[in-house]
Amino acid sequence: MQRLDHAIRCLPMHGSSFFGIITKYKGIDLLLQAFIRLSEKNSNLYLVIAGRVSDEYTEEFGQLMNQYDHHPQIVKILKHIPKEEVPLLFEAADVVLLPYLEASQSGVLFMSYANGKPVIAPNLGGFPNDVVEGKTGLLFEPGDAESLYSALVKFNNQYESDFKNSKESIITFSRENYSWEQSGKKLIEIYNHLIG
Repeated sequence: MQRLDHAIRCLPMHGSSFFGIITKYKGIDLLLQAFIRLSEKNSNLYLVIAGRVSDEYTEEFGQLMNQYDHHPQIVKILKHIPKEEVPLLFEAADVVLLPYLEASQSGVLFMSYANGKPVIAPNLGGFPNDVVEGKTGLLFEPGDAESLYSALVKFNNQYESDFKNSKESIITFSRENYSWEQSGKKLIEIYNHLIG
């Protein structure tokens, strides 16, 4: 296992990042299928998988990763990521990948936006409400490796025109929609509506 700062400095351009506790429902197998296919066409891409593997997924994840142990475009940082190192992950990524098979929401999405990074997320739960297609990211059909692959291809094709310079607009979107102040205003609106 590598130190995060060293691993990040050694990466070439055009990175994708998966970050968080690694569990089965987060769709790493799907992500690997889609990424491997894409990497066969572009050797300048890389994937960072960073986070602690959950106890119940350790054995299955180990077997899955054995297939890709020496893949030159996959960087694995399989440990708890201390809070002070988290910004390095976002700095290294052009896009944050959320290949979840099931979820209603993800804290990683909001952290990505706060760091000005677009996401590729499943079309389930609250994600369709939080991802502005082509502005803050892209959606794919959950559980569908082909759909995730297509979203990765689309992102790479649109990176220069739509996403390369989107950091400030994504941060602004995050502040306007997800700050504590905005959350408080929305809560007050709900209370006022309920009490009539």
